[in-house]
Amino acid sequence: MTEEVIKIFKYNTDAPATNRGFYFQYLNLLQKWIKLFIKDENDSNIYSDVDEDIKEVGEELIFTQVKSYSKSFSFQSEEIKKGLFHFYMLFIQYGDQLNDCQFHFLTNTKISKNEKLLIEWANDSKKINEEIKQACYIKVKEIIKKEFKIRRDKKIQNKDITESGKVSIKSVYDFAIKELNDSKTLDFIERIKWKFEHDNPHSSILKLEKNILHDLKHHKFAGKPSFLLFNVFLSEIYKRSTMPNRADRALNNSILISILSKSDTEIQNYLNVKFTNLIGTHKYEILLKLEEIEQRTKSNEEKIKKLEHKDSIYPKELSFVPKIYSDEVIGREESVAELKTLLTSEKLISVHGIGGIGKTTILKYFLKSYYHDYDHIIWINRSLGLKSDFVLNKTLIDNLKLEITSTSSIEEKFDEIINSINKIKGRNLLIIDDVLPENDFFLKKELDKIVDWEILVTSRYKNANIKQYDIAVLDLESASRLFYKICSSVIYEKHIIEDFFQSISYNTLMIELSAKTINNAIGLDLISLTESVKSLELNNENFAININLDDSSTRILNHLLYVFSISNLTNENKYLLNTLSILPFDEIIIEEFIKIYGDKDYPKNKIFVVNQINELDKKGWIIRINDRIKIHKLIQHIIRYNIQTPDFLFINYLCHRMHEV
Repeated sequence: MTEEVIKIFKYNTDAPATNRGFYFQYLNLLQKWIKLFIKDENDSNIYSDVDEDIKEVGEELIFTQVKSYSKSFSFQSEEIKKGLFHFYMLFIQYGDQLNDCQFHFLTNTKISKNEKLLIEWANDSKKINEEIKQACYIKVKEIIKKEFKIRRDKKIQNKDITESGKVSIKSVYDFAIKELNDSKTLDFIERIKWKFEHDNPHSSILKLEKNILHDLKHHKFAGKPSFLLFNVFLSEIYKRSTMPNRADRALNNSILISILSKSDTEIQNYLNVKFTNLIGTHKYEILLKLEEIEQRTKSNEEKIKKLEHKDSIYPKELSFVPKIYSDEVIGREESVAELKTLLTSEKLISVHGIGGIGKTTILKYFLKSYYHDYDHIIWINRSLGLKSDFVLNKTLIDNLKLEITSTSSIEEKFDEIINSINKIKGRNLLIIDDVLPENDFFLKKELDKIVDWEILVTSRYKNANIKQYDIAVLDLESASRLFYKICSSVIYEKHIIEDFFQSISYNTLMIELSAKTINNAIGLDLISLTESVKSLELNNENFAININLDDSSTRILNHLLYVFSISNLTNENKYLLNTLSILPFDEIIIEEFIKIYGDKDYPKNKIFVVNQINELDKKGWIIRINDRIKIHKLIQHIIRYNIQTPDFLFINYLCHRMHEV
């Protein structure tokens, strides 16, 4: 029956590698091959793309999966889940050779910081203690069961499968699950070794290339040109990886001895020029020399820079600078890159978008990505107003070594701080998070006092005098990744999760709050939450679930009301928003909207409505596009929650007027 399990559920991995990480895989394979030769391990064979990315047959049987990614991994990653399942299939396939069998997972990247169990397992891979082993056993068994079920369902749903075939598949599936017992799974877990290199793809490949070229200078390679051997050996790996016969994919010492016995001219005949052109290694010698020159130049520049700034009294972080991990950010890489490009031509940029769309997160990620490009950084959080937020920032004042007298006015203190900032040399960055709706001219005028600094501000408010960068909502794929990163207990059909995203206008904060609420609740799912969003029932007691957000506890509706506070709106603003929130649509022609208030006093109503629309557009509550206005569904919901005890006379009157129109 074990043979049937392998036949039905194992997927083919014998095809040559075609994914973006194949070069990373070939380099690791080449490094292992070279080290076998240097160590004189003549009885060992390494196989390329046989059963696994790399298969080593010698004193031990080692299967290695090789992954090159920029993202971090967790037990929620498809690569980890599929990798564990395939390891398990090999585990049961090679049951008679298990005495010295191991499974290695090798990747350039790192483990997600929240994936504590995998971190413990990877750190303790040499000897797993019982506590970690039991926790890993539960997680791995759960993953393998789910992977078996996915493959069973996929095969059963095949229209070409007969009823007897379906019965057979189910029987084999039941056997496989039954065989997934404690002792077997625990034995399997002990054979898995993890290696996370905590590096980006480019850097990890560069290090591998350099290490291999260093090893090729070993005396066993008879002084032959290392760059020539590098390309020839990679060409040989590629040739053997594409051979249909699995046995012909073996790499061993005899192959290297045969190649090295040839003259340099003869060795060149082994080169696959098309392949080396594809991966770019034909230019590697030039590139390496250029890089060495660049590194020496960079080193000299850093030395000069240190000499220039040896008398600097200022730390790099002049105020508290918030940190973020790369794996906390999803779908914002393009925005960060675009901001960096914009700063080459603009000194001051306003990062603009609705509350909860992720403006602050994007700037934190910007700092994470380009931290080393700047000599000094200031981060100001909005609180009272531009000048007050600078003046009351004690960390900034202390780092600037200022002694500001209490008798000085706010304006005098602010000017003194700006004068000190302007004396700081180097490439510097100022970030002001969530600026207030201050006078456009005033804000630009005050920030223009700061010279030779790059400045980024976040705001929900439009400012005509400042270059604006509008944040787009996440796309479906990124929004789904964010949701499932937090709440992965159930995988919803595409139309269900898409309906939810549409109901909240793909708001990033709302996705996070909802996922955490569902994850912490019992019996709550995305379908019921979506319906509650649509019917304005988030105040239902079923959603009074405490969740953690920014190191504090909150609840979904409470936090939304806090983020979208209407305290800074005028009564006229609120009046118009109340009207817009009750309308059954989120886009309307302005002229038609004015008519809702009736034909009487039309000219007066028109002036009032247009003025309020322009104000609310500037404050970020609505969007005016020529003769139309749009209001986000989420804002409609929040405004209506804010008037949960509405003036029903007003509602009736409004409905009556809508009927007349």
